[in-house]
Amino acid sequence: MTESLELTETFIQTPHELEAEFRTAAPVRPVKIPSGINGWLVTRHEDVKAVLTDPRTLSLHRTAQGYVPAFVGLSSRVSGVAALRADPARMPDAVEELLRYESPLHTGTLRFTAEDIEIGGVPIPANEFVFVSLLSANRDDAGFEEPDKLDISRSTNGHVAFGHGIRHCLGAPLARLEGRIAIGRVLDLHLAVDPDTLTWRTSSLMRDLEVLPVRTK
Repeated sequence: MTESLELTETFIQTPHELEAEFRTAAPVRPVKIPSGINGWLVTRHEDVKAVLTDPRTLSLHRTAQGYVPAFVGLSSRVSGVAALRADPARMPDAVEELLRYESPLHTGTLRFTAEDIEIGGVPIPANEFVFVSLLSANRDDAGFEEPDKLDISRSTNGHVAFGHGIRHCLGAPLARLEGRIAIGRVLDLHLAVDPDTLTWRTSSLMRDLEVLPVRTK
């Protein structure tokens, strides 16, 4: 069995690079998240969808969606901002791509196994915690072409920012509407600092910033 890995602050601040390694080396692996909980981290697109539709994995809580990561992803790419300013009708597709590219949730809702199951060929006993990385699944090249590229014109069918199957967020239509309004109102704002210098809050669930410095010009 793959050795358990303790996820440190580095995992919170720069998750994309680490999870790309996990998808290749050990897509289903035992971990200890920053809050101290031990469980299994699932990172591949197909495996995340399998967990979300498996009735043997039970959800412990729900949470809201946020668009701060989406704003960071969009504002650091001038071409995307310019395209939306020129053609606001592209906003629905842009919101879907932003949800895929910078998912507001990292590991999604915490789940546990009601009985012995197998995920991606890895056996997981009953009564174990499972963390599905929506962030990683949405950057998996098995599910999306050039996943590390933000492209507001792409078809994003299949992203799991709102979950999947029976675990798809019931509030997704409202959240999408909120996203279109929110992103539309911040198109004239710009990040005031290099996005690489931003500090993300220490949470393995939500992706939120300590501070979001912006400027109008």
